[in-house]
Order: sequence, then C-alpha cells, then structure tokens
Amino acid sequence: MENSGILPEVPHRTKMNRLNLIKNWKRYLFLPVLILGLIQPSSALASDPASLQDLETIFGKLIDVSAALLGFVLFFTFVGGGFTWATAGGDAKKLQQAQFILTFAIVGFVVFASGTLILQLIKQFTGVDLTIFRVRQ
Repeated sequence: MENSGILPEVPHRTKMNRLNLIKNWKRYLFLPVLILGLIQPSSALASDPASLQDLETIFGKLIDVSAALLGFVLFFTFVGGGFTWATAGGDAKKLQQAQFILTFAIVGFVVFASGTLILQLIKQFTGVDLTIFRVRQ
C-alpha cells in the first residue's frame, strides 16, 4: 500500500521491538501503577468499609491526574514536533511529519480547552457544576 503523503509512515513491529518490550516491562508498568496510587481514596487506609462516597474521591483524583497527564502529553508533543521541525534540514518528508505532529497537538489542545470552556459556561448559565462528581444519599 502506498503512502499518500498525508500521514507519516509508521515502522512495523519487528521481533526486536517485541523483545525490547518484554525486557523493559517494568518501565511500561510504572505509569499505570503510579496513576492507580494517586487515585487511591484516602479512606482506603482506614478500617471502615468502602462506601459510595469514596467514588467522589476516586473520580475527583482521576480527573485531576488525567488533566495533568494530558498537559504533559501536549507539552511533549509540541516539543517533539518542534524538534522534528528544527532538525528537518529542509527535508520535505520530515517537515511534513513535523507539521502533522504539531497540527494534532494543536487540535488536542483546542479540544481540551473547548471542553473545559463548555463545562464552565454550563456552570455560569445554569448554576449546575458538572466538574464536581457527587453521590447523593
């Protein structure tokens, strides 16, 4: 299948890539364990049983961690696209790849910012705060 020039070519996984993935499994396990550690409710360390109120803590921390992680991903995507652009050296294929990366980073930022703005507008006009998860009793 020919590359139309719109999307960058993605190298296929080889046996060596799979072996590196297996050998470096600890690196790939670190981030999910870190995230799960951050979303652990503080009441989980107490001796009382879990309740539906603990979902408020879990979802609140999950949203906070997701927003921070998205910020890091956007930052490194911009840096990576800028680095590809700076090191292209006039190569049209590398410039096109850098433009592709930066375009999707900008689109990701616009989607994230517009979602946040929409939630804030709903809060201003209706008084309903959709950014806070509450369990009714």
